[in-house]
Amino acid sequence: MNKIFYEELLNGWCPRVSNDEALICVFEKVRDIPYGSTGERNPENIVTENLGSCSGKHILLSNVFRTLGFETRILTCLHFFNEALPFGNDYPEPLNELLQNHHIIDFHHFIKIKKGGIWLNVDATWDAHLSKFGFPINLEWRGDSDTTLAVHPIKFYPETDDVIGLKEGLIAELSPEDQVLRANFLRLLTDWFKEIRSED
Repeated sequence: MNKIFYEELLNGWCPRVSNDEALICVFEKVRDIPYGSTGERNPENIVTENLGSCSGKHILLSNVFRTLGFETRILTCLHFFNEALPFGNDYPEPLNELLQNHHIIDFHHFIKIKKGGIWLNVDATWDAHLSKFGFPINLEWRGDSDTTLAVHPIKFYPETDDVIGLKEGLIAELSPEDQVLRANFLRLLTDWFKEIRSED
């Protein structure tokens, strides 16, 4: 972890605040990095490009929380991505076809943070812009409770410091068909997010 990078990031994002205030500030900053799946998971690049998926955003969040002195863990779970998206949106037809007719297998990351002796679930996947489309955005997190998870977990995997390696390995174990479905789905979802943001 590049300690200087994260200290400078903290000073830029949340200057002259208490640790508890910085906790909330950092969460909101990472949450509102627009969601997009490009295959980039390096947290420093997520900041530079202002775009990231659950993996990169939560590695970033974990590292900044650790810079503040909090203990964190990154959790990995299996889920069906089509079950995580809200109904009722005018999704483009290719994306809608995948949502309606396939189980999109994916592996989600979120973090746990130890606060006051209690482990809290913290999920910063969906950015605030998506609230108008029914996504479960954690807009009012005050740093002392669990957040709503972005997905519906089916199975959890053992914790590891190499979450990127774990995810890449799990994806590689999927059938070729499921790998193609997942890649197409994430590309279409990311393109749709870019489209709806450009309309504002």
